[in-house]
Amino acid sequence: MVRRRGPDLRRGGGDLSEGGETPGRVFVIFNPASDGGRGSRRIPRYLELLESRLPDFSHAITTVSGEEASLAEAAVHEGYDTIVA
Repeated sequence: MVRRRGPDLRRGGGDLSEGGETPGRVFVIFNPASDGGRGSRRIPRYLELLESRLPDFSHAITTVSGEEASLAEAAVHEGYDTIVA
């Protein structure tokens, strides 16, 4: 199932509405190798924004190429409602 694109954290997380639709259990997958390795520098900021807006989310950081699929599959089996990668 494909969901519509949600909040854009690149704009300071302002689109993560408070009091809006609850995304349920959220699992976020970070890829530090994205954008030629620059993705790793963004992870702390994204975590900060998510923690301020979605305090009950969980996350994982990939360590090998292609790991995103297995992490997403595991999150589905663990009952997460929303998976962001």
